[in-house]
Amino acid sequence: MASLMRGIIGRCCGGPSTSAGGLHHHDQPINQPAVGYPTSAPLTFVLNGQTVEVADPDPGTVVVDWLRQEGHTGTKRSCAEGGCGACTIMIQELSQDGKTWKKGLPINSCLTPLVSLGGCKVTTVEGVGTKEEGYHPIQKKMAACNASQCGMCTPGFVVNMYALLQENPKPTAEEVERRFDGNLCRCTGYRPILDAFHSLATTDIEDLAGAPCATRGERGAGAATLPACAGGCAKGGSCKKAGGGEAAGIDAARARREAGGVTIYRSGDNSTTWAQPSTLAQLCDLMSSSSSPYEIVASNTGIRGVKKYYDNAAWGGDDAGTAAAPSETLLINISRIQELNFVQQNSNGVELGCLTTLRDAIEALADSGGVKGAALSAHIAKVASQQVRAAATIGGNLSLHIKYPAFPSDVATILAGAGASATLVDPETKKESSVAVEDLKSVEGLVLKSVVIPLGSPADKFFTDRVALRHQNAHAIVNAAFGLDLDPAGGTIRGARIFFGGVSAAGVVRAPKTEAILIGKSPSADGLMGQALSALSQEVVPDDGRQKQYKSSLIQSLFYKFLLGLQPHLSPQLASAAAGFDRPVSTGLVDYKGAQDPNEFPVSENMPKVEALTNTSGETLYVDDLPEYRSSLHCAFVLARTGPCSSFQLDFDDAIAAAGFVCHVDASSLSSSGLQNAVSPSGEPLFAPAKSGVAYVGQRLAMVVCDTEANALEAARAVKVSYGPVTRDPVLTIEDAIAAKSFYNSKAEAFSKGDAPSALSSSAVKFSGVAECGHQHHFYLEQQTAVAARSSDGIKLAVSTQGPGLIAAMVSSTLGVPKTQVEVVQGFAGGAYGGKSSKSVPCALAAAVGTHFCGGRPVKCKMEINDNLAMLGSRRPHRLEYQVGCTEEGKINAIVATLYYQQGAYLDFGDMGGLDVLQMSLDGVYNCENWQLSGFECKTDTPGNTFCRGPVFLPGTFLIESVLDHVAHQVGREAEEVMSLNLYKKGDVSLAGQTLADSNARATFDLCVSNADFGDRAKEVEDFNAKNALVKRGLAICPSKYMMNPCTGFPSLVSVQEDASVLIQHTGCEIGQGLNTKAVQTAALELGVACDAIKCAATSSRIAKTGNVTGGSTTSEAICASTVLACQEIARRMAPVKQANPDAKWADLVSKCYSQGIDLAARAVYDGSQRQPGVLPDQQDNGPSPYVQYGCAAVEVQVDVLTGETQVLRVDLVQDNGISLNTAVDVGQIQGSFIMGLGYMLTEEFVWDRTGKRTGSAGSNVSNGTWEYKPMSSLDIPIEFNVTLLPKSVNSHGVLGSKSVGEPPLILSAGVVSAVRKAVQAFRRQQGGGKEKEFCAISAPATVEKVQLATGLNLQDLTLVAED
Repeated sequence: MASLMRGIIGRCCGGPSTSAGGLHHHDQPINQPAVGYPTSAPLTFVLNGQTVEVADPDPGTVVVDWLRQEGHTGTKRSCAEGGCGACTIMIQELSQDGKTWKKGLPINSCLTPLVSLGGCKVTTVEGVGTKEEGYHPIQKKMAACNASQCGMCTPGFVVNMYALLQENPKPTAEEVERRFDGNLCRCTGYRPILDAFHSLATTDIEDLAGAPCATRGERGAGAATLPACAGGCAKGGSCKKAGGGEAAGIDAARARREAGGVTIYRSGDNSTTWAQPSTLAQLCDLMSSSSSPYEIVASNTGIRGVKKYYDNAAWGGDDAGTAAAPSETLLINISRIQELNFVQQNSNGVELGCLTTLRDAIEALADSGGVKGAALSAHIAKVASQQVRAAATIGGNLSLHIKYPAFPSDVATILAGAGASATLVDPETKKESSVAVEDLKSVEGLVLKSVVIPLGSPADKFFTDRVALRHQNAHAIVNAAFGLDLDPAGGTIRGARIFFGGVSAAGVVRAPKTEAILIGKSPSADGLMGQALSALSQEVVPDDGRQKQYKSSLIQSLFYKFLLGLQPHLSPQLASAAAGFDRPVSTGLVDYKGAQDPNEFPVSENMPKVEALTNTSGETLYVDDLPEYRSSLHCAFVLARTGPCSSFQLDFDDAIAAAGFVCHVDASSLSSSGLQNAVSPSGEPLFAPAKSGVAYVGQRLAMVVCDTEANALEAARAVKVSYGPVTRDPVLTIEDAIAAKSFYNSKAEAFSKGDAPSALSSSAVKFSGVAECGHQHHFYLEQQTAVAARSSDGIKLAVSTQGPGLIAAMVSSTLGVPKTQVEVVQGFAGGAYGGKSSKSVPCALAAAVGTHFCGGRPVKCKMEINDNLAMLGSRRPHRLEYQVGCTEEGKINAIVATLYYQQGAYLDFGDMGGLDVLQMSLDGVYNCENWQLSGFECKTDTPGNTFCRGPVFLPGTFLIESVLDHVAHQVGREAEEVMSLNLYKKGDVSLAGQTLADSNARATFDLCVSNADFGDRAKEVEDFNAKNALVKRGLAICPSKYMMNPCTGFPSLVSVQEDASVLIQHTGCEIGQGLNTKAVQTAALELGVACDAIKCAATSSRIAKTGNVTGGSTTSEAICASTVLACQEIARRMAPVKQANPDAKWADLVSKCYSQGIDLAARAVYDGSQRQPGVLPDQQDNGPSPYVQYGCAAVEVQVDVLTGETQVLRVDLVQDNGISLNTAVDVGQIQGSFIMGLGYMLTEEFVWDRTGKRTGSAGSNVSNGTWEYKPMSSLDIPIEFNVTLLPKSVNSHGVLGSKSVGEPPLILSAGVVSAVRKAVQAFRRQQGGGKEKEFCAISAPATVEKVQLATGLNLQDLTLVAED
C-alpha cells in the first residue's frame, strides 16, 4: 500500500477542508466541547539536536511543509501521499525513564501533522550529516557507490538507513534488503543503493548510529545515549552533534507526560480544533459532550494517503487534492492514550490495543507463537511500507475499511479470518462490548479499544495470502484468509473460516457455504477440493468490472494454494506452488575495466558524481528548495473533471471569496490582455477556451493565484465549472481510435523496402499477429515546478526543465516581449526522463503569466502528483498488426504490418514522428530484406503524449522482439536460434538506411550468452519446469540496436578565475545523468587540473538556445565536445606563458596570464565539423546516425501460474559503451535505465475509467498517483543483476571514444516479457488441450493479471496429486 490512514478510530462526519490564512493565536474559544480547555503552550520538540518551540501550530500543517518553511529543505516533498519516501524523517519518543530517547523510527513527514510532534525528537537528513557539520558514513558510502543520480529520493533513503542503524547497528543483509519498501527511486534501479547499504551492514560500524562531528568525529545526536561535549572545537557545548541543545526538549517532553490533561491547538481562523486527551476518560468526555461533528484520529494522515482514492478526491471530487486539512471542526487525537496502546497475551489469545502500530503488531504476533500468529505477522509485514507501518495503527486500518469498504484492507481480511473480535467502549456509559471483526460495520460514536485474536490450538491450520500489482508497498488486488479448526485426534475439520478482500465494494466477503462443505471431512478427502472450488466459484463472485475474470480466478487459486499446504504427502511437483516464493538477498556484479582508458584519466575513471555528497545531505537545491520572497505568491490549475464536451463555463465567485485570493486567469484573461494562449506551436492551449470545450479530463481550464500554496489549491477547487453536453463516449485507447477512425493522418503513412507482398506469398511459413505496449508515466519525483519573478531587465524564472532556452522562447512568445528580457535558469532537476522538455512549459508559463497579472510579484507553480499525472502526457502506446513470412528454420523473409501510435488530444512540439522514426528501431538487430509498413497516429481524448526515455526505441524493440518470439513459436525453434539466424552482420544496411559498418550486435550477443552461461541454464530451466507443475521459469535473450542522434549544437563557456578555479557554464541540463561530472572530467583532462578545482554553473537561457533541450542521451557528449574545444582555446592562449614558464604550477600560470591581460574565458560549440582523432568524432557517412549503440541482456524469470506473479531471478546485461566517459556514472545509468524499462514491461499499468464509476469522471486516468501506479520497487529488481561494459570497443565516431548510455539499456528490458512468454508456454505445453499451439501474445506491461490469464489455467483441472 502506498500509505495508510494513521489511526482513524471513530467514524467521522463531513469531509476535509484547509485552514485559511496564517497561523495565529486566538484566545476566543469556539463552540466546541474543548471550550473548557485553553489553547496549549507552544508545541515543543527536539529537531536535529536542538529544542524547538512552535507557537500556535496549525492542525492542518504537516511536518514536511513546516520543515521546508523553516528552511530545512533537505527533506523533500514529492508525492505528498506517503508513497515515495522522499520525505522520510526519523522520530523518537521519550523512554519510560524520562532520561533518554527510544530507538528511532522512520516515518513519512508528508503524512504527519506538525502538532503530533509534541515531546518527540525528530532527525532530518540535515541531522544526519551536512557539508558544514560533516557527512555521515552512510552518506559517504552512498556517494562512493554512485547510489544517487537526480538526488530527489536520496535524503529519504539516507534517513531510513540511519534509523535502521539506530534500531540495530549490525543489521543482517536481509534486514537491509527489506528496509526500503517505502522508498522509491526512478534513477538508479536500486542496485547501487542496496550495494552501498549492504556494505555498511557487513562492516564493523557500531558508531554509525550517530552522526560524526566534523571537527572531532565523535558520536553525535543520533545516539540513544548522548555524550557530553568535551569542548574540543570552537562550537563547544552549543554543537548540536554533541546533544547540547536537547536538554530543554527532554525536560519539556517529561513535563508534558507528567502533566497529562488535554492538549489543545486551534487553526488560525478557529475553524479546526485539535484536542489531544491523555486518558480514555478524557476521550469519552470529549466525545459525549460534543455537539458538533468530530473525527477521532491517531495522527490524521489517512486523508493524505488512502482516503482520497476512495472518495474520488484524487480525481477532483469534493475532497480534491492533498493539501487540505479535514473539514471536521474537532479532531480528537488519541495517540497519547496509553490505555489504547498495549499488547497483552492471555488464555483468550493476543489483545492488541487500537493504537498498536502495524510494526508493533508484527513483532507481537510473531512472538505469540502458533501458526496463526506467525501467519498474521508475516502478512502484515507485506502491508504498506516501513514508514507507514511505524505509524499506521490496527484500529485506524480497520476504521478506514469500515468507512470505505472498497478499500481492500489486508488487516480487516486476515483478522476476520483469524476469528478476531473488537472491543468497543461507549463513551456515555463507559461500558465495553465485543463484536466479531467480520460483523464490525460501524464504530460511529464509539471507541474502538482493542482487537482480540484467538490463537487456537496447535492442530489448527491458518493461511493468508495476497496478490498485488507489485511485490511490495502495493494494495492487494485480492487478499484472503483461511482457517481450519481440526480435530487433534482424527484430523477432520470441525470448523472453517474462509474470507476474501478486494472482491467486493461491500467489503470483506465470507464463504459460509464452502465452509460447510469442508466440515466433517479430512483436508485430503477425495473430491473435497472439487466440491469446494465449485461452491466457491458460485458463492464468492467479484463485482462487475475490469478485473472480474482475474479476481474470480484468484479466489479459487488462493484457496487451492491453501489446500495444497494441508496435504500430508504433497507431491514435489506441487510443493513450489504451495510454498510460495522466498526471495533471497539480491546481488549484482559489475565489470567495466575493459571500457576504461587509464591514459585518459580522469575521463573514463570510476569517479563519483560531483553532486553526490550534497545529494545525500539534501543540500542539492531544486526549484522548490530556493528561498522565497515575503511577497511570493502561489498558483494552482483548475482542471477539467469531465471528458470531451463542446463548451464550459467558469464561476470564480467562491474562489474570489477564498482566503488569500489574489487573481484568476483563464483563456479570456489572456486574450483580453493581448497574451498568447499556447504551450506549443502545435496548437495546445495553456487554458482551454470556454467556447472550444474540453478535450480531455485533466485539461487546464484556468488558474488561481493566492498567497500560499494551500490557499491556491483550495481556491482552485472552489471554482465551479459547468460543462456542456457530452455527446460521445471518450476515445481513450488505440482500439477506441481505430473503431472511431480518429487519426491525425487521414491517409496512412507508408514505407516499404524490397517486395514484401511477394516475399510473404512465397514464404514456406506465413502467420499473423498483434503486439501491443502501453503508456508509461515519467514519474519524476520532483513534480513540475517553476518560479517566476520580475527582474531589472524583464522576467526571470527558475524552472525544473530539460530546456531553459525552450522555456524562454515560450515565455517570450506568451508575454509578447523580446527573448532578451526573459531569463530561465535550471540548476538541478529531480528526475525528468523526457517529461520536462515540452511538458515543463505549462507550469513555467503559469508562473510567468501569474507574475504578469500580479504586478511582477514572484509566483510559484508547483504541481501536486495527482494533477501532474492527470494533466500531462506520457510515453506513447503502440500497436503492431503484422503478417510475417519466414523459412522453416525461422529466417524472416518479409514483414507486412500496420502500426498505430497514440498521441492523445494534442500533438507535442510538432509531430513526434511515425514511421519515419519508428523505422530506426522497428527492425531491432534483425536483417529482413522486405518490409511494407503503414502507420496511423491516433487522436484520443487523453493528454497529449510526449517523449519518454528511449522513445521510439523501447516500443520498437518490444514489438520486433514479440515478432521474433512469434517466429520461434511458429517454426518450433528456440528464440535464440532464430535471433542468431537473423542477426545483422557488419556492413548490413538497417531499415532506416544505416550502414552498420561497426556493428557490435554479434559481439554483445555472444558475450551475453557466455556471461549468462545460457546453454547450461536453459537446460536447468527446462529441468525445473519438468519438476514443477504450477511454477514455471523462462530464460530469454534480448539484443538491441540504438541509433544515436548527432551530439551537436550545445555551447559551453569555460572561465578560468583569478584564483585558478574553473567555471563551466554549459547549455545542457543536469537531471541526474552525470552531465556536470563528465564535463568536469573533460575539462580536467584538457587543462591538466584537478577535478575539485572545477565547477559547473546553473544552466541559463542567456546562453542556451531554444533547441538546446537535454535529451536523447547525447547531451553529455555534446557538452563534453564543446568543453574540449573551449578548454583547448584557453590552453592555446596560455601556451606562450606556459612555454616561458615550463615549471609553473597551475595557479601560478593562471596568475601570470591574468597579469598579462590574457582572456581565460572561451566559448565554443561543437557543430560536427571539427575533427580530432581520438577526441572528437571522425567523419562518417554511414547513414542518418553518427553511430549505433548495441547491447544484449539475458533475463530469467519465475512465474506463479496460479497468481501470475513474476519474479525476475537474474539478468546478465552487456552494453557497448565504447570507452566510457565515467564508468561509475555509466553503469549507474545502465542499471537505472534497465529497471525503468522493467517497470514498463511488468507493473506500470494505465487504467482509464470509462464509466466514471471509480473516479466520478468518465475518461479519468485512474493511475494518477502512487496508490494505483506502480514503478519498480527495491524488491522487484532482479535478484541477480550483472552488468558488463563491452571491452575494447573504441568508438571513433564518439567523443573521446565513448558512446551514449542514458537510454539504450532501457530497451533491453523487453527481454523480460519474452522470458515470461517462455514460462507461460511451458505451462501451456504441460496442460495441453490445444492452448499450447497458440502464441502467447501478451502485451506490455505483462501484469499479474495478464500473465495469469495468459496461462489458460483451467481451474477445474486442478488436482492435489501431480501428474506422473
